[in-house]
Amino acid sequence: MAIEDTRVKNPGIRIGGLLKNTKLVVKSWATDLKSKQAANSFLIEKKITELELKLQNDVSRPDIIDELKRLRSELWSQYRREESEALQKSRLRWFSEGDWNSKFFHQSIQARRKVNAIQCLKIDNKVITDLLLIKEAIKNQFQEVYNSAPALEVDKMKLGFRKISTSQADFLQSAFREEEVRSVLFSCNGNRAPGPDGF
Repeated sequence: MAIEDTRVKNPGIRIGGLLKNTKLVVKSWATDLKSKQAANSFLIEKKITELELKLQNDVSRPDIIDELKRLRSELWSQYRREESEALQKSRLRWFSEGDWNSKFFHQSIQARRKVNAIQCLKIDNKVITDLLLIKEAIKNQFQEVYNSAPALEVDKMKLGFRKISTSQADFLQSAFREEEVRSVLFSCNGNRAPGPDGF
């Protein structure tokens, strides 16, 4: 469609110009798709929060419980899709460009940092550009959110989570044996390099 539109608007366009215009349209489409997915995730998260608050007030609502399960499943599917896309992109880059500590790797990291950097922050209709004030504002926001009383009490929701037995809990908390560690390490895929955490 982008190619046809470009040809109609510019009948004498050469292949280079045609490809350039097509690339711009594809980039725009990908950006729109990504923003729609992010907006969709945000709406699902918001709906889940609303339903959890409703359920906290009235725990005997199977319709809300079913809707919560459906929305959580949808949200996790969305997260897995995004994670899979990111993983595929990183594999393609590292495969085509070589080792993780290459010039390409460092340029990718620097470009990502520039994109992700917070240059300014608007708080109470006041724009902050000083880096130290931005860090302080973000720290205060997270402290306020995570130090507040929890809005959701899971015990009262009666969602039917399965519980493990005492013997299973003891097994999970027991010390690792050398044979277990060796078995797990040797069962790992040999074609993968360790990640940033060393595993």
